[in-house]
Amino acid sequence: LWETALILRRLPALVLFSLATFATVHGQPPSPEKQAELLLNSAQKAFNEGNPRAAFDQFTDFLKKYNGQKGTNAARLGLGLAILDLPERDYTKAIEILTPAAGEGNFSDQALAIYYLGTSHRGLGLKELEAGAKNPAEADRRRDAALPKLTEAARLFGRAVEEFGKRKADGDADWVERSRCDKAEMELRLGKPKDARA
Repeated sequence: LWETALILRRLPALVLFSLATFATVHGQPPSPEKQAELLLNSAQKAFNEGNPRAAFDQFTDFLKKYNGQKGTNAARLGLGLAILDLPERDYTKAIEILTPAAGEGNFSDQALAIYYLGTSHRGLGLKELEAGAKNPAEADRRRDAALPKLTEAARLFGRAVEEFGKRKADGDADWVERSRCDKAEMELRLGKPKDARA
């Protein structure tokens, strides 16, 4: 999905131009499905070109206008990735957005959604540990707050191993190994060296 060639070469201006051209040539405005496709392609293009802010805006717009239609889970994944690429990196918001895309269902990039959902839980857990390291008086409380987040991250990375393992696309074997390494990291942080070694 994220490496495919996209229809659009520019951002919103070209979307409007394409819509106007389509309407002129065919004598009628494009269908809502076509408008949704154009907006999703534009958002994916912005993300692939390293513009997470534009991608964030366009994926958000897609989910406001076309939530529940074809491409909804792709937009959720894209929005989650854009959130994780922004300087402020809101892990809680990423979890909210990615959870439906990572759920059970028929979504071709579900494995990626699961992996980045695990990444978001890990991010929250590590933030708690960092805050405890900066303020030793809060270290125990922060560690206790981090443990469920790291545990959930480990579970999700394990699930990502399974889901990537079911796929046959190029690069999926690398994602399996990456997910295994991330799961092992969480197990080490959770004080489970035998599980990490396995």
